[in-house]
Amino acid sequence: SRQETENNFILSAGLGPGGGGKGDVSVEPGDDHRELVLDNGMQVQLIHTPGRFSANMMVAYAVGGRDEPKGESGYTHFVEHLMFQGTKNIRNWFGVIGAMGAHTNARTHRDYTVYTQTLPVNLLEAAIKLEAERMAHLEVTPEKVEREKGVILEEKAGQDNAPYAAGHRALTRLQFSNPRNQSDVIGSEADIRAATAEKLGRYIDTYYGPRNAKVVISGSMDIVHLEKIVRRHFGALAARGKIVAKDLSESEQTKERRAEVVDPYATAPAVLFNWLAPKRGAPEYPAAKLAVSMLAQRLHKRLVLEKKSAAVVEIGFPDFEGDPAAIMGSIIQGPELSVSEALAVLDEERAAIARGEFTDEEFQSLKSRYVIGSENELYDFSNN
Repeated sequence: SRQETENNFILSAGLGPGGGGKGDVSVEPGDDHRELVLDNGMQVQLIHTPGRFSANMMVAYAVGGRDEPKGESGYTHFVEHLMFQGTKNIRNWFGVIGAMGAHTNARTHRDYTVYTQTLPVNLLEAAIKLEAERMAHLEVTPEKVEREKGVILEEKAGQDNAPYAAGHRALTRLQFSNPRNQSDVIGSEADIRAATAEKLGRYIDTYYGPRNAKVVISGSMDIVHLEKIVRRHFGALAARGKIVAKDLSESEQTKERRAEVVDPYATAPAVLFNWLAPKRGAPEYPAAKLAVSMLAQRLHKRLVLEKKSAAVVEIGFPDFEGDPAAIMGSIIQGPELSVSEALAVLDEERAAIARGEFTDEEFQSLKSRYVIGSENELYDFSNN
């Protein structure tokens, strides 16, 4: 099927207003929340959640697909696999944490990697010890690397051959000219095959240490006691890891960019589109997210429900990405919907929103969904 990709450069919306030093503790003892910076550079947040039988721990490393130099694409995701393959002192690390009744997972993104654990609160200290062990003594051997290569290449094949994946890759290359910003996280087949234990070991030494880690722990433990546990195990780790400066600059885009892609795996023709998202923290950032939600809702109503000319309309906002990032959308066409008509409807609804053509009821409903959706996303993010 043919896919048409479009890049409209920027989305306008007229929606209107819608750590301390080493060892510092941000609140007085006895409070339900503390923020620490350990002597080794690790940043830690402790949250007391009374009445819960489970505890959550999230460890985020400031390293992702955009940190990978040429020839090492996919290394962050490769390390994610190795993180569950045992340490020098605990060969079956994954089996031990599983025997504790813990649910453990990880996600690799373009700007960071997150490792999560949910487990019985009475075993939280044991989990902290295991996480410290993994941070300090991860074992990377040629045998493990070769074994995981096969797993990762199979995963990559599944992603590459998914419907519309080719179109989204082409769209990312249209949006961004900087190779780092084009990262698909999983990496190229050539770089995955060329990975060695020595190369991955150097990558781990550079990025996966306390200086490059942020930790959030929540549970019904006494927060004073929890801080002592954190300092005992995480605080004992040597200061290692660093944030390496990287150039993510882009050449100025002055006009729309388009391409056509033939995708043998697509189930129907589709129009894929991107806009460059506002910078995080910019005044228009929340408004843009609301505008995107409103646009998706209107397109779904008009094309899927009313005209029944499209099968699916989706638009995603880059909530968990750094700058620069793209707002990504797709319209899966029905047999009666042409590319030109799909783009015309898209532009009409976008322009109407930019002119403020929406009711206060519609606006307030979206704001409420925004708040509830953000809370749910944070909950899902910390539990997956």
